[in-house]
Formats: sequence, C-alpha cells, structure tokens
Amino acid sequence: MAETMDEHRANGLVAPIEGAVRAARARLVPSGSSEPGWSAHGAVLSRTIWVLWVIWLAFLFYPIQALFQAHPSPVRTVIALTAAALFAALYTWNVIRALNRLRTGDERYSPWPALILMAALAVGLTVGDRGDWVELFIFMAVSMGPSLPTRQALLGIGIFVLLTPVLGVIVGASVVMVAQMMFQMAVSGIATVLVTQTIILSRQLREARGEIGRLAVNEERLRFARDLHDLLGHSLSLIALKSELAARLATTAPERAAAEMRDVESAARISLHEVREAVAGYRQPALAGELRNAGELLSAAGIAFDLRGGVEGLPVSREAALAWAVREGVTNIIKHSRARHCTISLSSADGSTALEVWDDGVSASESGAGSGLAGLKERLTNLGGWCEAGPLPEGGFRLAVGLPLEDARSA
Repeated sequence: MAETMDEHRANGLVAPIEGAVRAARARLVPSGSSEPGWSAHGAVLSRTIWVLWVIWLAFLFYPIQALFQAHPSPVRTVIALTAAALFAALYTWNVIRALNRLRTGDERYSPWPALILMAALAVGLTVGDRGDWVELFIFMAVSMGPSLPTRQALLGIGIFVLLTPVLGVIVGASVVMVAQMMFQMAVSGIATVLVTQTIILSRQLREARGEIGRLAVNEERLRFARDLHDLLGHSLSLIALKSELAARLATTAPERAAAEMRDVESAARISLHEVREAVAGYRQPALAGELRNAGELLSAAGIAFDLRGGVEGLPVSREAALAWAVREGVTNIIKHSRARHCTISLSSADGSTALEVWDDGVSASESGAGSGLAGLKERLTNLGGWCEAGPLPEGGFRLAVGLPLEDARSA
C-alpha cells in the first residue's frame, strides 16, 4: 500500500513535467503532422505541386494541331502521336519523381534516363516530322529545374537555348520563331529552377525546425532535471541521514528517534511543497510566447494581426494572467468572430497594466464569446484585477483586462 501511494505521488509530480515537455514540443511541431514542422496545408501542397509542371502539357495542342492540319499519312500520324504520348508520359513521370525526391530528400532516383529519352524524342519529332515540335524543348528546359542540381540545370537550360538556332536552321524556322523559343525556354527554365530552390529551402526549413524542436525538448528535460536535483538533492540527503540516525536510536533513545522522524516528516513536506511550486511555475504561460503564438494562429486563420505597445518586468503571476487573457481572447476570435483584423494593445500606467483584445468580426454576446471568460475573470479577481468583455458599437468584440503591478492585499 505504501509503495502504491508513493507511486501515485510520484506520478502527480512527474505528470505536469511530462505535460510541459509535450507542450514545448507542440509549440514547435504542429499537431497532425507526419513530419516535424509540417502543416496539413503544406503537406497537401507538397504532394500536388507537380501540377504546376504537368499543366505545361497543354501547349502540346499546337504541334498536334499542326500535325493534323498537314494531313500526313496514317502511319506517320500514328508514329508522331505515339512518340508525343511517350514524351508526355516520360515528362510527367520524371517531374513527379524528381519533385518527390526534393520533398523527401530521397536521392535514389536518377533523372538521366528519362531526360535522355525525352531529348531523343524531341529531336526525332522536330527533325523527322516537322518544326512545330521544337516546342518540346521548352518541356526539356522546364523539367531540368527539379531534376538536376542547380548548376547542372542552368547549364542544361543554357545548352538547349544555344542549340535552338541550330535546330531552327535545320527545320527552316523563322528568326522570330527562333527568338521566341529561346526567350520562352530561358524564362521558363529559370523560373522552374527558382521554384525548385524554394521547395528545397522549404524542406530544409522543416528539417531544421524539427531538429530545433527536438533540441528544445531535450534542453527542457535537462532543465527539469537540474531544477529537481537542486530542489531535492539536499532534502533527500537530509532525510536519508536522519532516517538512518533514527533507526540507530530506536532501541537506545526512542524519544530522540521520534524527534528525528519528525524532522524527516517536516523535510519531506517542505520538499513536496517546493516541488509543487516549481511545477506550477513551469505551467505558467509567458506573455511573449502567447503573443507570438497568437500572431501565428491569427495568420493561419487569415486574420490580420496588429500589436500595439508593450510591458516589461511584470511579476510572474501578472504576466501569466495577461498571457491567459491573450489566449482566451484570440481563441474566441478564431472560433466565433469571423473577423478580418485583430488588435492587441498593452499599456502600463499609474501602478497598473492593461490589455485589450478587439476585432472587427461578428458582434457576439459575452456568453457566446467562450466559457473561458468566467475562469479568466476569476483568475484576475484573485489578483486584484478586472475584466470586461462585450460587443463594440461599430461591430466586433472587445476583451479588456487590467491588473495592479503589486498585490493590493500586501500593500
């Protein structure tokens, strides 16, 4: 039974610490992510961005239209369409695999076989059938961005741009058409290289953010360990020594043994109180962190955010109360207001500090703004503060709170 009670007490102390560790991870790694730092929208976008490349296939309509307008033989038509379909399939497959490699960092895929086959088909159709197929080289330039390293991609694009006049002479294309093709090839190729670099930087940012999250959690655990050691090291040593002394005196000096055990009980209670205070301190939100999280949440919800003023050097209890007010106000705005703009104002004067959160959304009643307001008012009242919440005459909702910088009851 004693062991079970000790386990329950230990769990009561460890659980808040583990909760704080999970909170630290949650602040750095969004929930619902399969990878560190991934949001649901980012994951969907990364899997569908290949559409930006494949949509270029619509331009195959022009050489195919020119093919049918020339009324070639059925055999030639079938060969040309088969080669064009194979080119489009290779282009799509290569782009999807190359973008997936960029997204995941998997280096096992080599784009060279697909690029070589695509180049052969483009040359074959342009030289063997008609000059209108020269537009296939734009697809070659576009596909090099995600397929090759930046320098190789730019070099390949430059080579194809410089070869365009040669192909123009072979197929008898006009100077205007050759110049247009060179311009389109260069611009399109460089644009895809820039988009590719954005994808790479985005992946590296996700990886770095995940690593920062892991390091932050490890650092938080080390801090907990150091603090608990500082809190309990001396007390547990004292308890161990006095318990040992009490055991020795139990038979020879029972009264002294009882006094030592009372000291053990007192030391244990003091240690328990100190640990609970420390854990409660870990669970207090920080105002700067809540303001930063509020900006991120409002931005994700498509709500413009404006922060005015600021306060520094607040007592921990006051800062925590203001942080809870920011959290409650922003949560209500996101859940109920359908606002487009939110403003948070912080000010300090005459020995008190005030915070206001207001929006331009749908005016809600105080009861409809969130049940957390009652708890917030109670928290502020216990600190000698006040809380007001209600709709604005011009529309929107306003939450205002105020706190004395010092406890009025101790003044």
